[in-house]
Amino acid sequence: MISGILVDQIGWRWIFLVNLPVALIVVFVLPRLVSESRMEGDHKVDITGALLVTAGITLIVDGCLQASSHPWGSGSVLIPLLVGAGLLAAFAVSQTIISSPLVPLRFFGNRTRVTAYLATIFSGAGFFAMFFTVTLYMQEVLHYSPLKRGWHGARSGSCSSSASASA
Repeated sequence: MISGILVDQIGWRWIFLVNLPVALIVVFVLPRLVSESRMEGDHKVDITGALLVTAGITLIVDGCLQASSHPWGSGSVLIPLLVGAGLLAAFAVSQTIISSPLVPLRFFGNRTRVTAYLATIFSGAGFFAMFFTVTLYMQEVLHYSPLKRGWHGARSGSCSSSASASA
């Protein structure tokens, strides 16, 4: 709703400021409510793994975005996709070598956990794809304003919350 009001009345760029008050509350209030915890033993941060996975995913997203204005077979699309895939492969290899990996391979040893995470990823992707498509439909086909679309989104969200709370 707040985003719809901001887009309708001020401009779409202002929606990025909606998260600012929440971030400020987290930064200033959370440290007073949650005590710091430390892992036992000598653990180092896997900077290499973090850089590899971040760069790999960023390049894959860039390649997909380039496909909107270039053919899929062009270098503008293929190069970021292939380099990104290579960096993700390097990330997977680095996790087998490093002593304190970002994603320990034993994480994938529990089939129930892996299945639950995959189900969560795919259901979340489906939900957000549906949300995006419905938003485009309501604004481009039905010509709803961002505020009216936000109102309908809030109604369906509150119905979903009520239904899940009563289940």
